Amino acid sequence: MSKYLIPPHVFVSTSEAGAVFLDLRKDKYTAVDHHDTATLEKLVLGWPAKTIGSADSPALGPMEAGEIIAILLAEGLLTADTALGKDAAPICLEPANSTIDEFVPQLPAIRMSHRLRFTLAWIRVNFMRRFWSMERIVRYVRERKIESARRAIPFDPDRVRELVVIFFLLQPTFFSAHDACLRVSLTLIDFFAAYGVYPNWVFGVRTEPFAAHAWVQHESIALSDWAQHVRQYRPILVI
Repeated sequence: MSKYLIPPHVFVSTSEAGAVFLDLRKDKYTAVDHHDTATLEKLVLGWPAKTIGSADSPALGPMEAGEIIAILLAEGLLTADTALGKDAAPICLEPANSTIDEFVPQLPAIRMSHRLRFTLAWIRVNFMRRFWSMERIVRYVRERKIESARRAIPFDPDRVRELVVIFFLLQPTFFSAHDACLRVSLTLIDFFAAYGVYPNWVFGVRTEPFAAHAWVQHESIALSDWAQHVRQYRPILVI
């Protein structure tokens, strides 16, 4: 049976409600109903077997299955090019079980260097969001993290907690609610990079109702949001 793959700029997350695709090139999410996931299990390499909910879904005929594949191919969410595509293996991310700033004994002093690095991060992120595609932004963050791996300092919870508190003390001066989670998480990632700290930038989705979220996390520690909030989302992309 023919097998399909996921293009390199596309990511997928599965749940009991079906599947959600993230197309970075279009900056767009697309949902697939759980009735259709059985077809994808059989035809897409790496698709999680026995997707929750798909076992109870009626089998689709060849015509219906072909229509689903044709739509996803036309949308650029699947590819038959083995030289280009990747498998759809699910993302492995340790669930967040704590938040870095749950206990702050004393507010840290904000120095001029903090203000300068925050401002530069905010300016860079605004430039990227205005002029770059999400695909380019993600590639930039990923490549910087890889290139800086040897220079990265060991994760120090106390130091990182101080930087997080300083960041959120400065944030209200700069941010509005528009595009908030994406801008906040990306700006925090950029702010951390100035101090040699490179945690994960996580994109997550949920269904019923659909929502997308972005946050910063190190191992099981949520850095930009509450752990109980981000656990409501299934990771679809981790950088």
